[in-house]
Amino acid sequence: MRSMRFDVGYALQGAGRTLGPRTTVTITKPRKVTISGLTMAGIYQFQIRALGLRGYTDWMDTKIFVVA
Repeated sequence: MRSMRFDVGYALQGAGRTLGPRTTVTITKPRKVTISGLTMAGIYQFQIRALGLRGYTDWMDTKIFVVA
């Protein structure tokens, strides 16, 4: 059985919705993941994609989260 793999990409959204540098974290096992080092009250854009038998999926639609 092939192991699951997901990429989580995120970036801090600045003034005018300008994005800072993008960070990508690869998850190789299904589990709960904590993303640390985020800026309090920062607005982040997140995307996820999966690696399957035919390669990577497209990145999912962007989701926006505010760090509280």
